[in-house]
Order: sequence, then structure tokens, then C-alpha cells
Amino acid sequence: EEDKATLHGIYQGNVKKIMDFGMIVDLPKFQTEGMVYNAALSKNRANHASEAGFRRNERVWVKVISTRNNKLVLSTKDVDQGTGKDLMP
Repeated sequence: EEDKATLHGIYQGNVKKIMDFGMIVDLPKFQTEGMVYNAALSKNRANHASEAGFRRNERVWVKVISTRNNKLVLSTKDVDQGTGKDLMP
């Protein structure tokens, strides 16, 4: 059982906050959160998380694409939102 999110790991989280440049996703399993920037929201370029169909408190699948400086950068576009399957293995 991993105690922290690892690079390229896929996890389920909740959209905590939506901002102009992306959204913060809470990862309750690790008691931490990460950032999904607009460029990593969806295959179709979105300028805002709501444009990509995301809503606050929604459950989402995320992939960890960076762990630099202990900050998690996440992607929702690299994971099938229905199944949690890695689309960019």
C-alpha cells in the first residue's frame, strides 16, 4: 500500500476548486492535493475546467505527471474518465 502518490500513478480524486488556469484535485487517499493545468484537462483544448465538463466536488481519475518540489501536477486527459485506464502508458 503506497503512502504517497507516485509519478505516473493513477488515482481517484475530487475536484476541490476550479480556477482560471486549471483545477485543484483532492487526493483523500494520500491526504494531499494536486493541480491539473488547463493544458492537461482534456484531449480537446479547453481554456477552463468547466469548458472541459468538470465541476466542483466531481470525482475524477488523475494521472501524476510531475512530483517536482513535492508539488503534484496531475492530468485528467491521460486517463479514461469512465474506467481509470491509462491512455498514455
